[in-house]
Amino acid sequence: MRILITGAAGFIGSTLADTFIEAGHDVWGIDNFSTGRWENFERNQGWELHDTELEYWSLREDQPRTDLIIHCAASYKDPDDWSEDVGTNVRGGVKVSRLAETWGAHLIYFQTILPPVSSYAISKIAAEQYMRLSGVDLTVLRLANIYGPRNLSGPIPVFYKRITAGLPCVVVDTARDMVFIDDLVDAVVKVVTGRLTGTFDVCAGTQTSILGIFESVACELDHYSIPPLIPPAPDDVQGTVHPDAGVPGWRASTGLRNGIAETIASYREHGVNQTHTHLRIGEKDAS
Repeated sequence: MRILITGAAGFIGSTLADTFIEAGHDVWGIDNFSTGRWENFERNQGWELHDTELEYWSLREDQPRTDLIIHCAASYKDPDDWSEDVGTNVRGGVKVSRLAETWGAHLIYFQTILPPVSSYAISKIAAEQYMRLSGVDLTVLRLANIYGPRNLSGPIPVFYKRITAGLPCVVVDTARDMVFIDDLVDAVVKVVTGRLTGTFDVCAGTQTSILGIFESVACELDHYSIPPLIPPAPDDVQGTVHPDAGVPGWRASTGLRNGIAETIASYREHGVNQTHTHLRIGEKDAS
């Protein structure tokens, strides 16, 4: 099978690329490296990666037919850069929809569980509507909070970076549904193998406090402190996930403690540079 992955040098995209290459598929990808990293691509040289400044516009319908498009690319690092969100998320979604139409490809789209409370969420939701208008074979996976090696967004890399730098941490008084990257990969493989279409929630079905996440990270780093709790920012709104609406035959199986241990081991080996978030809280403590 020939597979196109957008955002292929990012956390989820590069992990999926590795998985499908190892399974013997012909994988190619694109990324503009706004948040993707070259080292994610360089770990596996068995595929072709296009470095494009305007991520989608070099894609042409006359390129070799692609059977599957996994649309991982998303703009999310600056909550005030609406133009970038529209360009990457909305126009990018339109582009991959048209390509899927031309190639007769199955399109897999990773959707936020957030309501339209931010530019990121608004643009992601809008892109899905265009995909539905296209009438292509579409699978929408509504993601809880995905974490693991190569992830540079959310609380885990922020806590790691600050603790290892000797900087204080603050903890938002809220909770997250956390899913380890290997579990998400398993869900995608089931979708691809069964060519499943429709909308599915990818979640563990349990909420973990941010304080609990901090404690797990701190324990792995032999760091013990009691950080101050702060209330959530107005845009820190939790979406709704439904374990019963998941991919048939799939469930999250990696415990948080084991997942965080593997994630921290990867950070120790490869480091954490700049972290990203679409939330306002990132302006204060995710730098």
